[in-house]
Amino acid sequence: MKRFFFLFIVHCAFCMMFFPHVQAQNKEVEQDMFETLRPTDKAAIVAVYYGNPATPTNLETVNKLNQKLRAAFQDCAFREAWTSPTNIGQADKDTIIRHSLTQALEELHNDGYTHILLQPSFITEGMEMEYIQHEASVFTQQFKQIRISTPLLSKPEDYEEAIRAISSTYGRKKEANVLVLGDESNNSPAQAALIDYMLRHHDFDNWLVLSEEGFPTISHLQKQLKKRKLKKINLIPCTFTLASKETIEHLSQQLQKAGFKVNQTLHALGEDETLQSLIVKHALHTRNHRNYTPLEIKMQEAVRLMK
Repeated sequence: MKRFFFLFIVHCAFCMMFFPHVQAQNKEVEQDMFETLRPTDKAAIVAVYYGNPATPTNLETVNKLNQKLRAAFQDCAFREAWTSPTNIGQADKDTIIRHSLTQALEELHNDGYTHILLQPSFITEGMEMEYIQHEASVFTQQFKQIRISTPLLSKPEDYEEAIRAISSTYGRKKEANVLVLGDESNNSPAQAALIDYMLRHHDFDNWLVLSEEGFPTISHLQKQLKKRKLKKINLIPCTFTLASKETIEHLSQQLQKAGFKVNQTLHALGEDETLQSLIVKHALHTRNHRNYTPLEIKMQEAVRLMK
């Protein structure tokens, strides 16, 4: 017990030396992940996508974000990876083969890359983000550094900027604008609830949230529509690219049978230039900031209590 107490004090002293300026609840520290690159080291950024790249619109959306990331990271190699199995191994019109994240990381390791930044194109946290985290943990020993950036909606300010962009580009007055969460969000009620709260907080009262298969369901949506006395609906895919038009069409038919007039916005959020720029901003932030480990956070708490 005495030994444990002694080690704890040593840890606290260490934290007071190296984290004298931090406040409670700090989760990250400013640290460029490429600042320690040696002449023999090589850095790369990997854009990770989910969905169907086969349609011309989706392909254009993906290529635009790729160009923005290349421009922001001119000192890094660029790679593209996909998490949806149906896309892996397919080639686009330029005969570029789609790789899985595992294949992309294996190729980077074999080519001698040492510092890797993974930038997801996903809208929210969910199963696809969990998959990226799993793959990164598998390759931890193969690279000197591997960092995972955040999805589009991660911090309160992200929601605020995204809501302004989405309402301006996709919103319709005097209609119920319904954001349809896709599979990449893993049908998480928590994500839907947070988006709905931020919409209410910013007085977007004619904006609602619907999940393809989870919560909120169509029955929950209908209750909210009747409460607001809204008869016209504008369905908006809350995904970076369109996975399929069939899903929106199916939801539209169900709502029409219930007596609503439905418009389908067959344009995904990734087509918006502002939202693409926000994803690039996330990548740059992740390059320049490292998350504290759970131990470091606990040490910060201990230091704060000792002051």
